Amino acid sequence: MSISTFFTRTLGFGSRRTTEDVQRAVLTFIDMHASATPEEIAKSMYFSEHYGTMLYEILQAAQILVNRDEILATDENGVAIDPIHGNSATILKRKA
Repeated sequence: MSISTFFTRTLGFGSRRTTEDVQRAVLTFIDMHASATPEEIAKSMYFSEHYGTMLYEILQAAQILVNRDEILATDENGVAIDPIHGNSATILKRKA
């Protein structure tokens, strides 16, 4: 095992965010705002990250949350969709 791998695994240096981290961020943002778009989440919570990468990660995390029945994703017309097939205007909100 290399020194960098050791530090990454044991101390967290250089670690990347996990899908679970992004899921928590999505849920936190939705809880604070009632509903949100991936664009709003990316621009406010991940403003220092590359927008295209974050958009994909947020949509992927939202898909997992939809599959777990925790949130609802709709298009601009209110039709339920899978977030992974959505875009920056997909509306995410907590399920009632």
